[in-house]
Amino acid sequence: MLASGLDGVYWPLEDTENEADEVEISTPYEGWDADVRPLLEHAVVYAACKSGDEESLAVARAICSEGVTLRPNSPEQWWRYSIVLGLLGDQVASEDALQASIAFGGGQGVRGDM
Repeated sequence: MLASGLDGVYWPLEDTENEADEVEISTPYEGWDADVRPLLEHAVVYAACKSGDEESLAVARAICSEGVTLRPNSPEQWWRYSIVLGLLGDQVASEDALQASIAFGGGQGVRGDM
């Protein structure tokens, strides 16, 4: 889903009369290859958690599952996964994911009085 998205902005070609006929993909930052996939993944998971919809949460679970598979040592990925699992009702797996997040350093560097 997110991997099939194209980077860049559609701008109409200059030599066409109808702007809807042809477009080209370009970015205002030539040579700047920003990977927006983590931002989009975070936005989709956040929106799914806010909506509480079963289908959206299933998509969020798939995104989080991929995240902990690709980055198994990331406390943020495990923490996000624990939230989604909790909202889906899987409390045991949610607690396990939260403990994995803590084991990998989640919460370190945070002031205790906040």
